Amino acid sequence: MDKKNRVYLAGPFFSKEQISRLDEIERLLNNNATIGDIFRPGVDEYQDAKMGTFEWQTAVFKHDINNINVSDLVIAMLDYKNENG
Repeated sequence: MDKKNRVYLAGPFFSKEQISRLDEIERLLNNNATIGDIFRPGVDEYQDAKMGTFEWQTAVFKHDINNINVSDLVIAMLDYKNENG
């Protein structure tokens, strides 16, 4: 059995353009036979506390760090600074 890599897909998700680029990266990763699970912050969020509360912030931080630690690779989109010109 071939091992499938677990990916942490990092990048900003504060505008439609940023989300669109992350969607495209995720689509490409999903078409790659060597990729298994993809964790995407901002999509796979903690839902058991009100967003912005200390409980939510702490849980999201721990959840994100755990997913970084269990991933085989981190892919980060860093081109967001150029989106407006």
